[in-house]
Amino acid sequence: MENFTSARDKLLTLGLVGLGLAHELNSPLTATGLGLELLADRLRRPDPPSPAEAAEAVDRVLSRIRRMAALVDRFRQFARGEGGRPTWVELDAVADGVHALVRPTLAELTHIALVRGDRLPGATVYADRLLLEQALAIAVLNAADALGDREGCIELHVAPHRPGWVRVDVDDDGPGFDSVNDSVELGFSTKGDDGMGVGLALAKGIVESAGGTLEASNRDEGGARLRTCLPVRPSAAGGAAD
Repeated sequence: MENFTSARDKLLTLGLVGLGLAHELNSPLTATGLGLELLADRLRRPDPPSPAEAAEAVDRVLSRIRRMAALVDRFRQFARGEGGRPTWVELDAVADGVHALVRPTLAELTHIALVRGDRLPGATVYADRLLLEQALAIAVLNAADALGDREGCIELHVAPHRPGWVRVDVDDDGPGFDSVNDSVELGFSTKGDDGMGVGLALAKGIVESAGGTLEASNRDEGGARLRTCLPVRPSAAGGAAD
């Protein structure tokens, strides 16, 4: 019975990771395709971009492709239970990476602003940077899905939590969660029937593999909050806790 349970859990993890990977590759693939279409259209015009401008656009596309390839490799490791490649990483740098990754996509495809808010210099956590960035990107994109076609704002904050812990808050000014308790569980989707309901569950698994927690709440001032809490490096705990 124990072997059956282990095998079932492995299949569930593989299925979750496979669906989650397909879910999370969709946005960068859409942005990549759109970027190539825009470049092709500009190159066909009587006043095409300069070679330097075209090369810069190609570099942006190649950067997304390389990141997607690295993401596939990390998720493959995650599915095998290897937990990625954890190292000590600056949480501000991780949040900056998410901002740099997601903001251009939101600007191209939506009317949503992504604001890089509070910072906490020196707060260092032990995690696979690429997977952690992806988990936070999932939280940001989930907020964007909740906002839909409306104009809105998503804020990304790094701040102290309880002693020995730090947090990353993804705040939005959307409608909030209908069911806070179910929002980070498998099957929940801000897209309704059009969503697979794996994104936040996958993000939760990534965060928990780094020893942290992912929690959802509705803000008193309106909108939703996804809070990622992680243990901070002991030498930095004194300056990273209230």
